Amino acid sequence: MDGMKRIMCIAGATLLLVTGLLTLLGPRLLPREIACGRKNSRIAQAKCKEYHDAARLWAKVRGGLPVRLDDMQVPLQPGEPEFLYVADDPWGHPYVLERSGDQVRVRCAGPDGKAGTEDDIVCPE
Repeated sequence: MDGMKRIMCIAGATLLLVTGLLTLLGPRLLPREIACGRKNSRIAQAKCKEYHDAARLWAKVRGGLPVRLDDMQVPLQPGEPEFLYVADDPWGHPYVLERSGDQVRVRCAGPDGKAGTEDDIVCPE
């Protein structure tokens, strides 16, 4: 039995060591694509919210929702700078403004670039 206890102690210590190393080094060992994908998703979520909020403000000032995001790339009042600069999402695809009556949503097609799939980012959700 002493041999079995020794094996169990060594196995337990090895497990603790591996767990500790993964905890400390795990984030550094993640593939770059995974880390970048998370960062890109956070950027896209922030932009969707920014564009959604801008469309709501536009509607209050102008009396109606814009038809497209590009419509907001003009000054609200003459002589002012453009209201909003609209960029593509982190994967190089355009954000899309979706209107339904007085409701508005902004959609990012996500990494696959196809609207209506599981990886889409929509604001508000």
